[in-house]
This record gives sequence, C-alpha cells and structure tokens, in this order.
Amino acid sequence: MQHRPVITFRPGPLIGFGFVVIASVMLWVGCQPTNAASTNGGSSNQPVPAVTISQPSEVFPDPPEDSPVHLIVAGYEVKDVAMKVEREGGQVRLKLTAHNETLQEEHYLLDASGLYVNRMVGETFDPPLPLVKFPVDGNQSHDYSGTVTVGQSKRDAKATVTTVSDVLNSIGGQFDCVKVTVALSLRQGSAPTQERQLVFWVSPGHGIVKREYGSEATREPAAKS
Repeated sequence: MQHRPVITFRPGPLIGFGFVVIASVMLWVGCQPTNAASTNGGSSNQPVPAVTISQPSEVFPDPPEDSPVHLIVAGYEVKDVAMKVEREGGQVRLKLTAHNETLQEEHYLLDASGLYVNRMVGETFDPPLPLVKFPVDGNQSHDYSGTVTVGQSKRDAKATVTTVSDVLNSIGGQFDCVKVTVALSLRQGSAPTQERQLVFWVSPGHGIVKREYGSEATREPAAKS
C-alpha cells in the first residue's frame, strides 16, 4: 500500500490560495507517514460508455451539494477537507475548506456554450479556458489562446484541450465522465516555455468530480460517511 505523508489542518490565519497555503499548513502542524487510502482514482478496465452532456443543467447537481474530498498537494494529503459549492447565475465556485479556513478555490463559468475555467488555485485565465463545449459526446478537441495571471505576473498561454469518455473509480464512488485533458504552455518574455498538464473529470449530474492541476494539487471524492 502506498505511504503518503498526511497533513491534519488546524485553524490558523488565512494566507491565500494554492501551494502557499499548504506550505504554511505544513509549517504549522508538520506531517507524518501514514497508510493513506489510494487516491489514484484510476480509470476502469471495463468498456467505457459514451458520455454525453448537451446543456448546462446536466453538469452540476441541483441543488448544489457540499461533500468531503481528498486534497493532495505536492505529495501530501491534507486531512478533513470539505468542498463547498456556491452558484450565482452562470458562476460556480468550489471552495476547499478545513475547519472554516479556505485552502483553495476553483472558479468555473457555465453557459449555453459550455463549461469554462475562470480561476484555479490562484491563477486566472483570460479569456476563461473552455473545458467542454456543448454538446459533447465524450470526444472533442479545441485550441485555446490567452493569458494566465498570478498576482502581478502575466504569462501568455496556449493550450490544446481534448476530451474522451471515461469511467472514474474512486473511494467516493464510480462515475461515468467526460475526461478533459489540457496540454498547457505558458511563456513570459524570453523565459523558457513552461509545459503543464491539467486533467478534469466531468460527470453529468455530479459536476467536476476530480481534477489534477499540474503537479501542485489533486482533488477527488472522499468516502461519504
């Protein structure tokens, strides 16, 4: 069984989003090896049914549902994390919290044309990055060009987005999904181009059940008590 250090979050001052917050948590409380449950959330070997999403109402549950999640950051599992869902019109915000402290946020836009990432772990996409364009039957490909901003730093961004039907297995359940893979290239001035892969699993009626944001942060369903 895989051994993964565990971070148990305790209340403290809010530092910000993404890795900075998690690094601060590590300094506050430390970590210890544990026999953590596997959180690979691998795809099933069984035949994959075609997954179709035709309109915005088919993506997220209605009404929104809060749920426990596994959050893995830089190889560390953060304990006792809940995902709170906020919706206002076409804006969907997923807040990952522990003991009333916000660790990370995911901001999505949802309209008749598709599902987009607006802000993720402190990074803002302009224009929003399209994950799925409606209707989608699992197989889709499109390109993106824009910018990604972190604080005062803005980088040019290009991406190729591809989707396939997939079955996600996790300790939180099995989900028929549209798996979205984003091959993202970031460039700023004369600096070397940074390559990053982002992966999202979108399950009709359940929302974005899992996401891998490069090597920094993975979020997936936890077992419901």
